[in-house]
Order: sequence, then structure tokens, then C-alpha cells
Amino acid sequence: PPAARRRFLLCGVTASKLPGTRVALQALRETVARTHGDYGMAALQRGFCVMYVNANTGIMLLRCQKSHYRLIWSALTFFSSFKRAKQEVQCSFSCVHVGGTMRTCQRFLEQYRTQWLHRMPPECKTDGETLSFLLSTCNLVELEDDEEEKEDE
Repeated sequence: PPAARRRFLLCGVTASKLPGTRVALQALRETVARTHGDYGMAALQRGFCVMYVNANTGIMLLRCQKSHYRLIWSALTFFSSFKRAKQEVQCSFSCVHVGGTMRTCQRFLEQYRTQWLHRMPPECKTDGETLSFLLSTCNLVELEDDEEEKEDE
């Protein structure tokens, strides 16, 4: 769909290990189907995808049509697990921002990260600890998960 008809959902994901983009996409589609039935599945046919996953921060960026973002957002509350290597991994989603462009989501994430850095734990005494903390708060990074998913199958 044209850019004006898209919405981007910036989600925080709580899980022991984040799924790759394909695994996440399949699990999200199953959740929408369970929650909203055939109508939900039809809504996902155009434009829905997992754009980015940041395994360090637990951030995931989803793209969908503007007319259906609330449907997907509501289904996220019912997401409880995904299958990885024949095991179910418990996880939960929380939508932290809805934007019209990836850039607005990135700006929100930068502001959020800046606020978080001001609350940086005093335990970061050495440069290495600070660097480790800063790296864990990096921008959205596209995850190269092709090989990772092949291992899961």
C-alpha cells in the first residue's frame, strides 16, 4: 500500500529469546486469526510484515495498513508464545508507539532511549559496562535471521 495508508507499530517484546522475523510474522498471523477469525486474516493479506527486530532491546517494528492497525494492536494483547525449535517460548507484546512512518518511530525510540539513559543505573562504573549498556539500547537493527530460522526447522 502507499506510504500514506500505512501504520508502524513499535512494540516492546518480553521473551527469553526473540524470534526471527519469519517466526514472529507467522506467530502474529496465527494470533490475529485466533482473535479475529477470517476477517482478521483478510486484513493481514496486504501490507502486514515484521520490519525490524532488535534482540538486544526487545523492540519489534510491525507494518500494517492504516485501516487495520487497531485490529492488529488488539490481537497483540492475546499473543502469549511462539514456537522455536519445537519448543514454545513464552512472550508478551506491548505497543509503545504507533507512527505513520518508520522515521517517526525511530525519533520516538531515540527520545525514549535518551530518557532511559538519564536513568542509567549507577552500577555502570567502568567504560566497558557503560558501552555494554549503550549497545543494548541501540536503534532498530534489521535482524539477519535466515540461518537462525533454518536451525529452528
